[in-house]
Amino acid sequence: MDQRTDMRASQDGISTSPNFWPDPITGDSSSCEEKKDAVAVEHRELADVDSAFSAPNVPKGVDCNGIRSRIGRLEWCKTTFLRKGPLIGLFALLFTFLSIPASFLVLALSNGQKVSSWKLQPTVYLAILTALGNSAMRLAAIQGAMVVWWSHAMYGTTFAQLHRDWQMSLGALGAMTAGRHTNFIAIASLCATLVIIDGPLLQRASSVTSRIPNDPIELQTLLTPEIPSFFTGLTLVNDNNTPTAPPGSVVDFSRDFLSVFVNYTEGSKMTQAVSGCPGTCTATVQAAALTVSGCSTESSSIDYTAPLSTQDEAIYTDTMSAPFNRNAFHVVLYETLDEMGNERVVLETGSTDDAVTKSCIGEFVTNICQLTPAIAEYNITVSDDVITFAESPANPKVVQIANNTRITNETILQHDLRFEGQNFLKTTLGGIAAAGVVKFYSIVGLVPSPAPGDTPSATRSSAFTFQMTENYEAWDNEIDCAPAWKDPTQTILATLNELMFRTSIYTASAFNESYLHPLIDEGLNISATVQGTRIDPVNVFHVNYYYFLAAALVEFISVLLIFITFHGWWRLGRDVSFSPLEIARAFDAPLLTDVESNTNGNEIARKMGSKKVKYGVIDEEKGEACRKLGFGDAAKVAHASTF
Repeated sequence: MDQRTDMRASQDGISTSPNFWPDPITGDSSSCEEKKDAVAVEHRELADVDSAFSAPNVPKGVDCNGIRSRIGRLEWCKTTFLRKGPLIGLFALLFTFLSIPASFLVLALSNGQKVSSWKLQPTVYLAILTALGNSAMRLAAIQGAMVVWWSHAMYGTTFAQLHRDWQMSLGALGAMTAGRHTNFIAIASLCATLVIIDGPLLQRASSVTSRIPNDPIELQTLLTPEIPSFFTGLTLVNDNNTPTAPPGSVVDFSRDFLSVFVNYTEGSKMTQAVSGCPGTCTATVQAAALTVSGCSTESSSIDYTAPLSTQDEAIYTDTMSAPFNRNAFHVVLYETLDEMGNERVVLETGSTDDAVTKSCIGEFVTNICQLTPAIAEYNITVSDDVITFAESPANPKVVQIANNTRITNETILQHDLRFEGQNFLKTTLGGIAAAGVVKFYSIVGLVPSPAPGDTPSATRSSAFTFQMTENYEAWDNEIDCAPAWKDPTQTILATLNELMFRTSIYTASAFNESYLHPLIDEGLNISATVQGTRIDPVNVFHVNYYYFLAAALVEFISVLLIFITFHGWWRLGRDVSFSPLEIARAFDAPLLTDVESNTNGNEIARKMGSKKVKYGVIDEEKGEACRKLGFGDAAKVAHASTF
């Protein structure tokens, strides 16, 4: 073996002489000089690790397999990226970094969503991600501190610096007291501590607020689109079956429509017609209605200052009602048939013009309108199964005219509409007209006041006519000569159409469809599905992304600064830790001289695990002056209190 080979073999721990140092694990004894030589060999192995196997010109005669076998026991020091400790820390940093987009995903998915749609609130998921991410960051900071500590040790440092590095790795207190010796260990420890502020920031990023969702929703309706034929009441007819009831007279309600009218006058809620709304919804539904099909206007001059004639005076004295030629305001409703025999409701309103208001002389204007039954669309609101009108039902959008009200001799016989021996006929709109009379029939007259100079006095006023008076105070204080009147048409139509709508609800719920279909126009449906919109305020999650950005910035900066502490981990040549056993072996503690110098803490614990040690007074049998505190064989160490 040449000199070069002999030197390389000596560096690799293989002796060429009979005095080769035996393996300490086997229990063979060696002289102190031999142990020193062995330590020197191991140190050379650490220094020469890269050249031992990477050189292509390994000297001839060197048993590389034998060397590798020796390395297997010594855990040969070599550079590699695959170190468990640093990789765990780096994966922990990666987990913390990935918690940032994960938190963003939770916030983005929850933003604007209903609180009821999440079993667990987003803040719960954010708290879990924050807790796991911050714990992982703390783990990474400790692993990074180990890398820096051992790197300083390998490149040469002082005992004071090693102590400060360890102290700074313990947490924020050690880092803040480092002063001018602050390094990346201190920064990493501070980051791992201060990163906890990301929790409150992320919690503030998600909050709950109320908004109107305007979500489309399917609703089920149960409404008869038309008033069933001959349903609401009776009307007086002659032998030719022509209505003859005087205008304004009430004939009678049908028994079923009477229930509808009573519910209306009592203000009962409209229910059972629309279902499927979980809160408050708006929708457009089809139901029965009355629409104005034509109007005519008449006017005549009138002078309320002129004295009553003898005949008119007698009428007034006898009835306390103004003669017809002294009317100032009137509302009359009655049922009639058109030229085809279709039922119509006549609405007649009359009132004085503006000139009469100031001077009691002017025009009396009469409007006569025909109201035709129809199918119309109503805009409604549904809340807790209760229906209200979203807008006045006076003028719903007409879909089509109802054609189920025609009265002919054939229909009278077919449906047995006429009461035997009486001039009463069952009709579709008779009850509606009668209800209008009950609510609105009015005739207000003006007669000269008996006191000279006073304004005319009104006769037969009612609550309704009082509501229709626009200038009551001015007239009462005799500033104006006569009342000024509002147009009652829209008020009357709103009431009549609410009665029509309530009748649609009542008939759909009280009768089955097989009974109703022959009484309405062909092709109409009683039950239907309509598209509605939910409008009640609901609690939804609201995200403030500024808080998220602040939390993400804190986490990102902390990850970056801790990542720097891992620089050069691949050059450590071994797994490192803060294990006291590992550090004690690195300082060549006498108790661990039987363990190879490059063994990590886990291996030391495994190999020396059964040996009992104790911290206390060690007596070196050289007198009192040689007693010292330290770790030693448990059987030979005295209690520290004896020191």
